[in-house]
Amino acid sequence: NSTLNGNNKGVIAGNSKQIFSNNAIFNANVSQAVTGGTSTTFKDNAVMNISAQHGVDGGNLLFDGNSTLNINTTDAINGGEQRFKGNSLINLNHENSLYNTTLKLEGNASVNINADNALNYTDNIVFSKTYDTTTGSILDVNGHSLTIGSISGNDSNAVIKNSSAQDAILTTGLYDYGVFAGQSYQYDSFLQSGAMRADAVVSSALGDITRQAGLALIPQFADRLVPEPSGMAQNGQGIWVRTLYGQQGNQGDGATNAAWNGHVKGIQVGADLWPVDEDSSHKLGFYVGYLDSNADVSGKTIYASNAQLGSYQLSTYATGLYWRYTATQGWYTNTTLQLARYSGQVESNNSTRKPDIHGRGQVLAFEAGYPQELNEALTLVPRTSVSWQKVKLDDYRYEDLNVNNDLDNQLTASAGARLYWNTMTISGVQWSPFLDAEVNNQLTARDRNNVTVGSTGYQDSLLTSYNGSAAKISGGVTVKLNDYTHYYIKVDYQNGLSERSENTWQGTTGISLYW
Repeated sequence: NSTLNGNNKGVIAGNSKQIFSNNAIFNANVSQAVTGGTSTTFKDNAVMNISAQHGVDGGNLLFDGNSTLNINTTDAINGGEQRFKGNSLINLNHENSLYNTTLKLEGNASVNINADNALNYTDNIVFSKTYDTTTGSILDVNGHSLTIGSISGNDSNAVIKNSSAQDAILTTGLYDYGVFAGQSYQYDSFLQSGAMRADAVVSSALGDITRQAGLALIPQFADRLVPEPSGMAQNGQGIWVRTLYGQQGNQGDGATNAAWNGHVKGIQVGADLWPVDEDSSHKLGFYVGYLDSNADVSGKTIYASNAQLGSYQLSTYATGLYWRYTATQGWYTNTTLQLARYSGQVESNNSTRKPDIHGRGQVLAFEAGYPQELNEALTLVPRTSVSWQKVKLDDYRYEDLNVNNDLDNQLTASAGARLYWNTMTISGVQWSPFLDAEVNNQLTARDRNNVTVGSTGYQDSLLTSYNGSAAKISGGVTVKLNDYTHYYIKVDYQNGLSERSENTWQGTTGISLYW
C-alpha cells in the first residue's frame, strides 16, 4: 500500500527499472516526473495518477494485471509507446490527455474516455493480440466524441463501445464513425462502417464541376444555323451573343461517391473575323464568355446515406477561337479551341476555413453537321461532335486538410439531329420551330485527389471516376427577322441513361447580326 509522490523532475529516469505492485500508488505531480526508465511496470492493483502536463516525458511504461492509469490533465504523456496488458485500465479524464502517444492494448486492457476529445490527431491506438488475450481489449467512448490519429492492430476480439446514453463520433484518418448509445462493435467490423469526412468528399467533386463549366461555354454552330429553304447552311459575316441558364449535376464512382447538383448562368459574345467575303467557305472567329456556377455536394454521413456536405461557387472566364468550313453541298465543320480560367470558393460542413479555388483549362472541340431539305416544309440537320478537355487546379487547404487535385483529361462525344419546320412566315418574318434529339457520352475521367491531414501528416489518394451517357431532347425556335438579324430560343432536357448520370435542363437564347 505504499505511495510514491513524484514532486521533482526525473523521479524515474535513465535506465532505472521500477516495479509497482499490490496496491502501490505513484503520483506524477510535476512536469517530467518520469523522463526515462526501462519498462517501468505497474501490476496487480497498482495505480499511477498523472496530474501535471508532460508528467511522463520519455520512457516506456507497462501496465499489467489489474493496474490502473488515471490521467487528469492536458498532455500528461508526451510521446512514446505505452503498453497495457492483462486487465489493466486507462482512464482519460481530460481533454487532450496525451500528445503524440501510442497506446498499445494487449491482453484484455480497457480504455475509458471520460472527456470530450480526450485523444487527438497526434495519438494512436493499437489493438495487439497476445498470448494472454482472452476477451480482447476495449475502447469505451462513454458518449464522448474524439479524434484519433489511427486505430490499427490484429486483435479481432477487440471491442469499441459506448456505455453512455449519448451518441458519439470517433474520427480517425479521413473517416468519421458513429459509436451509438449503448452499442458495442467488434473492432474489425467497426472500421467498415465509417463515413468519409466532409471536406475530403467535397474536394473530389471539384474536377467534374470545372469540366462541366468549361463544356457549357463551348458555342455550337448548330444553334446559330438558319437553314435556307434550299437546305444550305448560312455562312455570312456576323457577330453573335449567347446567354444560358440551366441545371447541372453528376455523381462520381470511387472512394467518396460524391454527388453534386447546381446551376449555371452565363453570357458569350463572338464575331466572325476573317475573311469578310460572304461567299467564302471559311470563317475564322473569336469569342469571350463568362459563366457563374454554384453547386451543392452531397454524400454519405454516419447518420444519412445522402446528405449535403458542402458547396462551391465558381466563376469561369473563357476565350476561344473557332474555324468553320461550309461546303457548297451545305455540310459544315466547326473546330473550336477554348482557354478558360477558374476562380471561386469551396465550403465544407466540417471546416470553418473556406478555401479559394484557382485553375485553368483547355478545350478542343469539333462539330460537324449536314442540313438536308426533306421537303418544302422540313429541314433535317444530323450532326456529331467530340471534345477533349484538360483542367489543372491549384492546391488548396481546408482547416485541417490539404488538397492536391490530379485530374485526368476527358473526352466527350455526342450525336444527334435537329428537325426544322422552316416555312412559317408571319409579316415577313421567318419562324423556324425545331425539335432536337441527341445522345452524348462523357467518357471516363479518373480524378486523383491527394489529401493530407494537416495536424497528423496522414496522407491518402482518393480515386473518383466520372462518366455516363445521357439522352437530350430540345425544343425551340429560330427567328429570322431579315437577312441581317436572327435570334433563337432553346430549352434542353437531359435524361441520364447510366446509373450515376443526373437529369438536368438548360435554357439558351442567342442573337446574331450579319452584314
